[in-house]
Amino acid sequence: MLCKDSSYGFYPENTAMMIFSQKNSGRRNTHGARKIARLVLAPLLMLGTTMAHAGFVHNLQVTGNFSGTGQIELATTAGNTTAGVDAFSFTVSASAGGLPVPTTFGLADIDSLVWSAADSVLQLILQTNLISVTGGQVALVLKEDNNTLVDDKCGALGTNSGSTYCGNIPPDIILVGNSTLTTEAVQSVPVPATVWLLALGLFGMGLRRRRRH
Repeated sequence: MLCKDSSYGFYPENTAMMIFSQKNSGRRNTHGARKIARLVLAPLLMLGTTMAHAGFVHNLQVTGNFSGTGQIELATTAGNTTAGVDAFSFTVSASAGGLPVPTTFGLADIDSLVWSAADSVLQLILQTNLISVTGGQVALVLKEDNNTLVDDKCGALGTNSGSTYCGNIPPDIILVGNSTLTTEAVQSVPVPATVWLLALGLFGMGLRRRRRH
């Protein structure tokens, strides 16, 4: 079949050239569409993956004979090993008894813990190892008033209620307890639907522009 075109003329070889050019143009458009898809969808997929792996995050606050704030991120609603803790940080900002402040405890400092979370309410007993500070060592116990903890790091706490900040500051062992722990669940913020719609709109506009060219 011959093709009539002012730029190519009535020649079979020119017809073949046009068909070849159209095929190459289609390949370029397909390649461009794939490139746009990667550019637009890759960040969204990364965001979705990050949200899918988000744990149970709780803000921590202690008030009383010592005070401080922090946050813990748990991988499950209940557990008793550090393997189930994605992140932890707590800073003691003030304390009676002359214990050093500010002092920050991290995930690597946890010695033992047990927790359960139901209806966004966290029940937590957490004890750290002794960590080195100027003049000695200190440890932290975070727990509810109605819980007791044994095998603590700073001497027998007995029936001491609440959270405790303790220190081995030679020649003394100092216990500052009877402080209140409160927790607050941090809700994950979903990606608004408008963001997804905007991304899909940009993707569609990119495809349309490629097809025109």
